[in-house]
Amino acid sequence: MKYEFTVSLYFKDKSTAETIYRTLIPETLTTLTDRGDVEVHLEKGTLLKLVIKARDLTMLRALTNSYLRLLDVTIQALKVADYYASST
Repeated sequence: MKYEFTVSLYFKDKSTAETIYRTLIPETLTTLTDRGDVEVHLEKGTLLKLVIKARDLTMLRALTNSYLRLLDVTIQALKVADYYASST
């Protein structure tokens, strides 16, 4: 692939990093194009790496936006779950 973008996220705890990792893995297995590819790695328990590769900038941008949105939604959902778990 011609273009590559890497996102590295550090989490406070291993549980959060693993949950987000397990959420993203199925998405990486169902890429519907041969113009790009995404890899997700969990390193040292709390470091989540997202490696996005694409043949052209348009696909790099599309994949980056999609995966950053998925990350955001997952993190927000975990915050809501933690809020309700702590209020009971």
